[in-house]
Amino acid sequence: MDIVFLAFFLLTAFEGVIAQVQLEPKTSAVLRGTDARFNCSLSQPNWVAMTWSLNSSVVLTISKMFGVLENSDRYTAFNYTTDQSHKWEFVLRNTQWNESGVVTCDVQNIDRKMASLSVQESGTVTITSGNVTAKRNQPITIRCLARGWLPEPDLTWTLGGISVSRDKYNTSTEALGGLFNSASTLTLLANGSAPVECRATVPALAAPQTSTIFLTIVADTAEKDQTVLIATVVSVVAVALLVLLIIGIIFCYKRRKVTKSSYEEEVRRTRSLSERNASEVVQGKDNMAYLPDGSKRDVAPSEFNDSGIARTNSHHSPEMPDVLYNSNHTANAYDPAPDHGTLGSKKHRHATIV
Repeated sequence: MDIVFLAFFLLTAFEGVIAQVQLEPKTSAVLRGTDARFNCSLSQPNWVAMTWSLNSSVVLTISKMFGVLENSDRYTAFNYTTDQSHKWEFVLRNTQWNESGVVTCDVQNIDRKMASLSVQESGTVTITSGNVTAKRNQPITIRCLARGWLPEPDLTWTLGGISVSRDKYNTSTEALGGLFNSASTLTLLANGSAPVECRATVPALAAPQTSTIFLTIVADTAEKDQTVLIATVVSVVAVALLVLLIIGIIFCYKRRKVTKSSYEEEVRRTRSLSERNASEVVQGKDNMAYLPDGSKRDVAPSEFNDSGIARTNSHHSPEMPDVLYNSNHTANAYDPAPDHGTLGSKKHRHATIV
């Protein structure tokens, strides 16, 4: 039991020592001509020297006391040591293809860690067919070429911004001069106009390289004829509706004008009738019992009462003046002076009875 416990303790202590050295990143992919960076750190302060190797070849040595012992234009290091850890960043400038491989950080008498470096190449990508014009539901084939890539590029397609399933296209690759050329052929049915994009990428690229064409759907002859017919019918209907609208506006305007004229005529007629009625009321009506001046009537003086109004027998009609006035107007009419040359002249008084 004691032996098992001791073995466990020793193993834990050994792992603790091993874990004191950390190398990041574990894998790095960079494009040719760019910089590669790795960080090596340890928590144990009792270290003396650190060496950096590229594919088992030492390229840089760092002393805890003196720092970088031998610096160069392509290999250098920066110190980021803190109170908690001792950290150095190794920088490999202007990377080349032959430097792909293993990067090692070796802390003398403590531990060593290794990481992978991949130097890659970004080539070109082109859709060879150019813009495509097709009828609806017509099968079409589009070809894309990617040249001068390292490693083998990953080719994908998008249609209208949407990824195309991999079973819609096939890809082939060949190596030439240490680089790769790939070809991809896309086959699909033309269902609508949309941009078609071919994408090529490798892990070192932050964004894929693309080539884009445009797929345009054209209508066949029957569809064109139908479209022209529909357009013609719509135009004719629009013109007819416009004409009907204009006619309706004119009709409504004329009807309104006639109605207005009839109304004004009725107002004038009513006003004229009212004025004529008012004139008749003012002028009065003819009195058939009126006798003109100078006319004689056989009425005895005794036939007048004290008011000067003649009294007649029941079978005689009373004398009335020529004009009857309304109740608001009362007038007394007197005969002119009697003719003294007339024998048996009499004095007559005429009064208006209301």
